[in-house]
Amino acid sequence: GMVGAMSIVRFRTAIKNPLDLVFLFWSIATGIICGAGLYFIALPLTLILGIAILLSDEVPGVSRNRILVLDGSYPYDEGQTMGIVRKYAKWYNVRTESVHNDAVNLIIEVRKVKDSQALIRELRQTGVFHDVSLLVQEGTID
Repeated sequence: GMVGAMSIVRFRTAIKNPLDLVFLFWSIATGIICGAGLYFIALPLTLILGIAILLSDEVPGVSRNRILVLDGSYPYDEGQTMGIVRKYAKWYNVRTESVHNDAVNLIIEVRKVKDSQALIRELRQTGVFHDVSLLVQEGTID
């Protein structure tokens, strides 16, 4: 029944986030179960899946990624910069490091940033980076 219902629904954009797909299947299944009058199944299922979705924030692939873009002068202290990023983000991955003349551009993918304002402030206080941007990443990075 769920697959049939999903084939009827027309999506205007592709569903890229697995959590969105989980929510769609969950809501369709709950609707079918409630439509059949099996509320005693729908309630525990809703509670279990609701708790699972809340806990899924701890899984690295499910959390919302952010892109940290740093523009500054070269040379810079890579150890100090990554130490600051490590201090505020649970996980990070340097995607791009570009050096042109005396300028450096870093693009770092970060997850679970504790305090974004403090991260930006501390990176700017190094005196190396004149532009610091923290963007929410939608979709995938290839």
